[in-house]
Amino acid sequence: PPDMARARRWYRRAAQAGDLRGCFEYGLMLSLGEGGAARPAAGRLLLERAAKQRDLDALKVVAEAYRTGTLGFTRSLP
Repeated sequence: PPDMARARRWYRRAAQAGDLRGCFEYGLMLSLGEGGAARPAAGRLLLERAAKQRDLDALKVVAEAYRTGTLGFTRSLP
């Protein structure tokens, strides 16, 4: 089985180094509480950072989170 806590540590390091995929994966793990405690506010910041840099997966997740009001995002206007 995957070691989510270990994955979270590595993605954190990648995000801190400015890696775009690391920002997305670590942000998602923080938002969902995978590999440790959920930290939706911190996860949201990382997901938005990746989306602003045009990471396609981050754009999809952020758009869906705004649409549904999940992952610490507030629902956008219709």
